[in-house]
Amino acid sequence: MQDNKLLPLPYFKINEKLDILESSAETASLFLPAGNLLELIDDESAEKAKNVLLNKKKKRTELNMKTHSSPFALVTVHISWNGDTAHLLLIEEDDKINILAGQVEKHRQRLAETNLDLLESKESAERSYRKVLELSSPFIHISDELVLIPLFGELSEQLINQNKDRLLDMLHDSNVNRILIDFNGVGSISRDGLILFQQLLSQFSLLGAESVLIGISPEQAKIIHNNFPGLEAKYINSLHKAIRKGL
Repeated sequence: MQDNKLLPLPYFKINEKLDILESSAETASLFLPAGNLLELIDDESAEKAKNVLLNKKKKRTELNMKTHSSPFALVTVHISWNGDTAHLLLIEEDDKINILAGQVEKHRQRLAETNLDLLESKESAERSYRKVLELSSPFIHISDELVLIPLFGELSEQLINQNKDRLLDMLHDSNVNRILIDFNGVGSISRDGLILFQQLLSQFSLLGAESVLIGISPEQAKIIHNNFPGLEAKYINSLHKAIRKGL
């Protein structure tokens, strides 16, 4: 008979009430002692956790869990049900968030370099400008249901018009229900750009996706509030926090 306490990863055996029946020794290095799995899950993720974990066809999910180092660490949970008990293997994913944030920063730098290269090579000004605009709003899947759109440069009418159809098509063909829109790379905001941005968020909402704005500066927040106090979006200051809360 296998001794699950010797498994080299955090492991739980649970029942259909999510009571913890067994755990590996490695679990203690990541989590505090608990009698029920919900004690280790972030309050906002508890309902999702119950729905997903009790769906016996589900094999994998991501949850925000309470660890020794964080009250909402991102954890990938691999699930295997056997009758009325489930075996869970857990892998902390915070390093992946750091990698993603690094990739966004690299993209921001690459966009700046591309902008200069296009100017230096003297390509067709219109074609070059379109390419820069497309690079300024990538559509990055974090999970099946969560996507990140980091914006770069000016939030302008041209930026929205160049990208709205592409973004809406990608959203329509996905299972995404939450969109993180990162403003850390945004400089100025034009009024016409903001009007079209508000319309784009409304279209996201009609397709079933909630928008979350990240990294809004005080000046940008003032502009948005003065023009669209009822903007259909939530606000979170940190990309790391937004990703954790979105999974």
